[in-house]
Amino acid sequence: MVMLENESNLKETLFAFKDLMDDHGIEFVLLYGALLGAYRNKRLLPWDHDIDVEIIAKSYEDFVDMDIFGLLRDAHKKGFRYTTW
Repeated sequence: MVMLENESNLKETLFAFKDLMDDHGIEFVLLYGALLGAYRNKRLLPWDHDIDVEIIAKSYEDFVDMDIFGLLRDAHKKGFRYTTW
């Protein structure tokens, strides 16, 4: 199975994102094209250019209590950067 460079980069980013979320005890799920590819193709879609995720908060209190700034600081330290299209 040949993996396109973009697909490889997205897969690497997804695993880094999962590690970041695990470090902060935050659950998430894949959505849209990312979910379709994972379910139907057992891989990310080769033509997809992003990964769609939704962060799960079990309650409003869990969401409010999230250390968003700590999460953003850790994301920046791990190399995540804000981008625009």
